[in-house]
Amino acid sequence: WNIDERWAVQGQALLQQQTETGAERRLGSAEVRHATPDSTVALGLRSVEDQDGGGASLRSDQAYLTGSVDLFEDRVTLRATGDMTMGSRDASSDYPARALLGVDYRIAPETTLFAEWEHADGAAIASDMTRVGVRARPWERTQIVTAVSQQASEFGPRTFANFGLTQGWRISERWTLDLGIDQSNTLRGADLA
Repeated sequence: WNIDERWAVQGQALLQQQTETGAERRLGSAEVRHATPDSTVALGLRSVEDQDGGGASLRSDQAYLTGSVDLFEDRVTLRATGDMTMGSRDASSDYPARALLGVDYRIAPETTLFAEWEHADGAAIASDMTRVGVRARPWERTQIVTAVSQQASEFGPRTFANFGLTQGWRISERWTLDLGIDQSNTLRGADLA
C-alpha cells in the first residue's frame, strides 16, 4: 500500500506445503518502507514457522532493517540488510540472524554485476557466504540471475552455481503476480567428495 510517493507499507502471508513429506512453512511479515530517488530504507517484522512431516516445529521471529543508496548517477548501488532475532527464536535454517553487504554495478541499463557478503548465525546454521554474479532484465517484469557462491559453514567449504528466472505480471493497479524457478548445483565441496 503506497501511502504517498515516498512512504509505503507492505505485508506478506505465505503457506508453503511439501506434498511428499507433509512439511509446511507459514510466514507472516510486515514492513514500512521510505524511498527517495536515490535511497531506500525499510524496517519490518517477520515470523516463520517450519513444521516437518512428523510435527516438529522450528520457529524464527525477527526484526529486520534494510537499506540501499545509489551513487554515480545510479551506476553503483550499495546495499545492506540486518535480520535480528527476537526472543531467541532463530530455529528456521532459512531465517537465522544475518547481515548482508552488497554492491551492484550497472554495465548496461538492463544488466547489473553484483557482489555480496553474507554472515548468518542461527540455531540450525552458521555460515559466511560470498556471491558474485549477473542480473539481467531482458523485458518488462522479467529477471534472470546467475551467480557463483562460496560458502563456509559447519559442514565445510562449498562452491556452487545458481540460475534463476522470474516472470511477473501486473494484474491491476495494486496487484501483481510473480512466478519463478531456481536451480543450484554444487561445483566443489563436501557434497562432491
